[in-house]
Amino acid sequence: LIIGALIFVNDHVVYPGFHALWSCCGTALLIYSGSVERQPLPNRLLSTRIMVFFGLISYSLYLWHWPILAFVRYITMTSKLSLPMVAFCFTLTIFLSYLSWRFIEQPARFRKMSFRQAAKQYFMYPALVILLAGFYIKQTHGYLWQTENRKIYSIRTEDVGCLNHIKADCRMGDKSVPVHTVFYGDSHATHFSVAFDKLAKQKHWSADFFSVYGCPFLPVFIERFPLTEDCSVMTRHLTSVIDKYDNVIIAMRWYFQLRYSKSDPELEKEAAEERELFKQEFEKEIARLSASGKKVFLIAQVPEFVNYPLRTFRPNPFRHGEFKYNPADDKFVDYQKSNRFVEGLTKKYPNVFYVDFDPLISHWQHAFMNGLPMYHDRHHLNEYGQEQLFHDISATHDYDWFSDSLKEAKGAASSN
Repeated sequence: LIIGALIFVNDHVVYPGFHALWSCCGTALLIYSGSVERQPLPNRLLSTRIMVFFGLISYSLYLWHWPILAFVRYITMTSKLSLPMVAFCFTLTIFLSYLSWRFIEQPARFRKMSFRQAAKQYFMYPALVILLAGFYIKQTHGYLWQTENRKIYSIRTEDVGCLNHIKADCRMGDKSVPVHTVFYGDSHATHFSVAFDKLAKQKHWSADFFSVYGCPFLPVFIERFPLTEDCSVMTRHLTSVIDKYDNVIIAMRWYFQLRYSKSDPELEKEAAEERELFKQEFEKEIARLSASGKKVFLIAQVPEFVNYPLRTFRPNPFRHGEFKYNPADDKFVDYQKSNRFVEGLTKKYPNVFYVDFDPLISHWQHAFMNGLPMYHDRHHLNEYGQEQLFHDISATHDYDWFSDSLKEAKGAASSN
């Protein structure tokens, strides 16, 4: 039963669940067989010195194997480890398990002390240390947030517009001027919010900002798919107010919304159906906005990495502010095929414009600039990245048409 579970329980069965019974029943029978007078072969094998050794350190093995595998997979940026790396993890797990069994577990088990002493040393004192550490982290908002590099680890720390829920003031930019613009989208709208807020204040325009992570903002999708309540509420709200604006800015992770991120071959048919539905419904909305005389600005998706750039961002513990980065780690998914669909809409409908910041981002040192990462994860700019983007936009006149158009209440924009 146990061997059968190792062979037949795989990614294609629900686990844990009914299939967990195979290994559990096999283990129960194995334990029961130890009570019979004539020991069967499996019991004699488990009684050998090497198996007894693994039995003694089994709890330590259980505790050590997971953090070792987790850290190694994080460092190597892959869940499929090579054979030499598996051998290294196996050896390190056994070594650390023996040390903790020999010098921690065994002394703790056989040390003579009263219940009160055990309660203090094994429960109260460790619990107190954990509580104090947790309280410190909570009060200081975490160690990383106390450094000047806190903007590395967030998409934004400032409260700009309406993210994931409606509130009284969803305005961004220069709030002293009338608002003619709505800016909405999924988390890729959020990761432009800091840059656009600064740009709007500099160029004296404003926009109402709405964003929900992963949300397509299409009514058909909230009816047919199990999207979040935040997405449903925000989509209905946007649908009810969008016609009052003269300008519409849309930023999405198009690679995700077009379901190219579903790489599992078994999901390709489902992904293709959802992709076609998104294309139809999104183009229908763009056509409607264009026909109503609005100016629509579609923001191209920024480069999306295969690996997490932050995982190549290695702090040097001996020299403050020094980091290690290997540009060879940069590999991109084919995000441009989703951008091509978006750009194609600008050629089919009047007053629809394509805004691509890739020419600016391509001048960065891959995902880094001035020794700091510009990305929060594989495809979101962090606050440093947004500030750098704002700086680069301000340093060139290539995007002046974008801001100039947003200050106008009516009339076509010209991208020159």
